[in-house]
Amino acid sequence: MKIDMSPILSGAKNTIDFSYPLQPEDAQMIPGVVFPKPFTVSGKITNNAGYMALSLCAAAEYEAACDRCLQPVLRTLTVEFNRTIALPGTLEEENDDYVVIEENAVDVDIPLLEEILLSVPSKILCREDCKGLCPKCGHDLNTGACSCSHKEIDPRLAVLAKLLDAKDE
Repeated sequence: MKIDMSPILSGAKNTIDFSYPLQPEDAQMIPGVVFPKPFTVSGKITNNAGYMALSLCAAAEYEAACDRCLQPVLRTLTVEFNRTIALPGTLEEENDDYVVIEENAVDVDIPLLEEILLSVPSKILCREDCKGLCPKCGHDLNTGACSCSHKEIDPRLAVLAKLLDAKDE
């Protein structure tokens, strides 16, 4: 969403408050994570004697599969950040700490979507002590142990196991 900066730039206002929904299709950039409802975005832009700052808060529920046991996980993602607003031509190089005014407006969706992407956990778990799935049979180990034998024989030593079995006979 582009916020019109004319009231602050002309000196008519020192604060602009805003809120809007960010549609889920705008945030479907994270594989395996689905946002079923829009983000609720609210924020304000303040001007303190020429120092302009953007404060933003966004929240939405997301659905994903647990990375260990594949059970569905429903959580809320909340993103809060602050950026300094710069006038065009004042920055010598591109800097992510600043939002630049373009055509008397500030586009808040670009830094917001970047912050959302960085805020989603890299590993999503249904709970911290999730035991995951059995690598042999796929049983969910959170519901109980499976009947698989977890004794693994190193294939390099299998010949020795055959010798021991032959000796026992």
